[in-house]
Amino acid sequence: MAQGSGAPAPPVATAEAPQFSAVYPPPPPWYKHYTSPPADPFVSAASEPPEEADRPALDPALPGILSLRPPPILVGRYVVFGEERIMPTGWPPASAAPTAAAAAATAAAASDGTADDKPVLPEAAVTATATTATTTTTTTTAAAGHAHALAPPPPPSAIREALHDVLKDYMTILYGLRDPVSRPASAAAQVHTLLPRMQQRLAAAHAAINAYRPFQAADALGLWLERQVASRTALANDLHGVCDRAEAALAAALSMSTAAAAAAAAATMEAPSAPTSAGTAVHGDDHGSGDADTAMAVDSAPLRGTDAEAKPLPSPPMPPQPAAKPTPQQRYLLEQRALLAWAEQAP
Repeated sequence: MAQGSGAPAPPVATAEAPQFSAVYPPPPPWYKHYTSPPADPFVSAASEPPEEADRPALDPALPGILSLRPPPILVGRYVVFGEERIMPTGWPPASAAPTAAAAAATAAAASDGTADDKPVLPEAAVTATATTATTTTTTTTAAAGHAHALAPPPPPSAIREALHDVLKDYMTILYGLRDPVSRPASAAAQVHTLLPRMQQRLAAAHAAINAYRPFQAADALGLWLERQVASRTALANDLHGVCDRAEAALAAALSMSTAAAAAAAAATMEAPSAPTSAGTAVHGDDHGSGDADTAMAVDSAPLRGTDAEAKPLPSPPMPPQPAAKPTPQQRYLLEQRALLAWAEQAP
């Protein structure tokens, strides 16, 4: 068969190009194990064929947090700690004239036709609060060395007023920044005027709070001292009780020893006396002495058969003696023994 006959060559078989149904492949099958219920609609939508993946992934009627909408913006009002308040009007009052910067900003806004009817907070309240806080701080610092010369702290209402004024300034700035295109001069003037004012009021509030620090420290120290005094008083009462019991035991021992000594003395006095030499001379056989000696011996000898010869006269009873008070040395020894006994019994 001739190769140069000019017949067309047979077509060469080639592999078909892959047909993609999406730009990115679907997720792997185990991907569903790492999703939460809110993401299930997205996963199912991405796993479906391309013609069905173009529909919205979430149903508009789907209940849940995705269907919630933020609350509407309050106009002329604001919420503080869950309480809705109305923006004050008529600022500044007649007693507080605006500063030069605020007056210049108001004049510029009026000339541009962008005057704002929002309130401008007075400077007098800020100055008064800062002056009060500075005076309180100075007085507290000067009296730091005198525990009984602390100046009274500012009332809590002053701190609340300062914080409320800061919130009012913040809301005023937010109102000016909400629509800065229609009122550019007024918004810029309010920001540059109210930011330093907010700083001053925050500094005044912090100074008023710091004025309570010495009183807080004094109360804490007093409470600690009261607890220490109570514990030491209880310990002293225990020691006094031990000493009282020791003194009572010592007094009882001394009284018993005194009674025993008195009984021994009484028994000694009641014992019979020995016969005398005069009686022996009278009743003896010696008759060589004269009549005078015989008469003297007879007169000096007791009568035989009388009570005086049979039993001597008893001694008068001794009155009971009071218990002797222990000496300082004995009291010291008793206290030391009581302390040792208490220390051994203590847990």
